[in-house]
Amino acid sequence: MTDRQTPRRTVLVVTNLFAPALDTSVFRILKFVKYLPEFGWRPVIIPVEVRKPRRMDARLLADVPPEAAVIRPRRPFRRFLSEILALVRRDPVFGSRAGPYRAAVRAIPRIARDTGAEVCLVTLPPAGLSYPALKAMEAGLPVVLDFRDPPTILEKLGRDGKNPARARFFEDAERQAIRQARRVILNTEAARAAAEAAGLATAAGFDVITNGYDEAEFAGIDAAPPAEVFTMLYTGSVHEASHIANFIRGLERALQRIPEMGTRSRLVVLGDARFLAQAARSPAAALIEERGWVPRAEVARAIANAHACLLFCPPSTTPLRVPSKLYEYLRGAREILAFVNEGAAAQVIRAARAGTVTTPEDPEAIAREAARAFLAWRSGAAPDKNRGAIAAYERRALTARLAAILAEASVRPA
Repeated sequence: MTDRQTPRRTVLVVTNLFAPALDTSVFRILKFVKYLPEFGWRPVIIPVEVRKPRRMDARLLADVPPEAAVIRPRRPFRRFLSEILALVRRDPVFGSRAGPYRAAVRAIPRIARDTGAEVCLVTLPPAGLSYPALKAMEAGLPVVLDFRDPPTILEKLGRDGKNPARARFFEDAERQAIRQARRVILNTEAARAAAEAAGLATAAGFDVITNGYDEAEFAGIDAAPPAEVFTMLYTGSVHEASHIANFIRGLERALQRIPEMGTRSRLVVLGDARFLAQAARSPAAALIEERGWVPRAEVARAIANAHACLLFCPPSTTPLRVPSKLYEYLRGAREILAFVNEGAAAQVIRAARAGTVTTPEDPEAIAREAARAFLAWRSGAAPDKNRGAIAAYERRALTARLAAILAEASVRPA
């Protein structure tokens, strides 16, 4: 562990949402902010998203270190007026939130001057990343781009014919931001390979900092799953219902083949994934316990106390993405049952020897895998995980890499 330093340098962090917003997108930047002071950086955070988060959890603020500052631009009349003008002009870029978003971003140069920031880290969903990055560059700040999802150029988002002008704008702005940024961070090796294959021009190539797990969230957890019940766990949301329906069909078949599963299994769901809605009038419904959203500490405990954690990536998910929950599963789960197509997530699971990968579109294959996992639990078998590979995803270690990138990016050209 690195001894805590007194931060000597300031990094401006531009993000969309921040704690206490309870949103998947918050945790990556929240953990960076938590550990950056240990490596000599004082983070000043500007959340530019104006919508109110659907869920809030004040307990997340415990991860914000005392050295950090969070500046939430207010909504003055000019900002309100810019929103009205954006609506009147039918702004093709940011939709109905264009005005407030732009007004918040315009505050970046002033805040940078007031705080003495040496470098700007822009970490946003790809569609909103380019504008604040270019605005910071105009102010003379060295910029590090952090793509929390693959660039829109690689995933061809928006090329569905509905709004080609909007898609072209995103791609052109994104190429410019990538070309002019001091450093560009992607969150999977698959995304880096795709970016290099696409010939995207950068000043210093692409860095990779994946998502990860915070060891502090698992500290002191005494994992003791109930020996008499095979516990499967799913956490988070579900963006497409089709793969959940296939899983329920597969689970039904497994229950028919191994009746004991019906009395010695359960599926715990944390979040807003509606498994019960897909399992209506199915024998699998009796296994499902939907508990809704719970505090982060309870999520880590549930992962550690499960026999198998479930991962789903619907067919529409590109092979460049890895769900952020996978890294927490790697740390805490005994076994991962991944119902995903081939891609970055499957590669991570296999490299860590942490579980199995099954197509999400074949109920028969799902049935075989569910039955295998139950029988393995009954026999006491568990994967021999690659602990060294998993340790590379620890949040403090990932933040150390970010701190080094910030230091290199902040050096002014001679």
